[in-house]
Amino acid sequence: MNLKRVLLQASAILAQHDTFSKNLDGLTAIDNQLKSALTTHEKNAQDNANYWLNTLEPSTQATVKNIIDYDATFQSIYKDSIDKFVSKNKQETGNAILLQSFLNGAKL
Repeated sequence: MNLKRVLLQASAILAQHDTFSKNLDGLTAIDNQLKSALTTHEKNAQDNANYWLNTLEPSTQATVKNIIDYDATFQSIYKDSIDKFVSKNKQETGNAILLQSFLNGAKL
């Protein structure tokens, strides 16, 4: 289940809170024990919906942002490291070739 769907469901639960209570109170065929259980269940659903909307969703958004920011930072550091490695190897390779040429020339 994706986050958008959960948030839509949480919003729908909160939007139906007032109508649920009014409709339940108007039903006389349901005994009070069942009404009490349904009210408790609806209150728990409302609390969970509020938690999703007010706590988890902002936290999830912050986590996604941190992941994206870390990826950009990692890619930048990785690129710099590769560039330095390649540059260093080129210099070392050039120095080794120059030294080898010098040594070969000295033997002649």
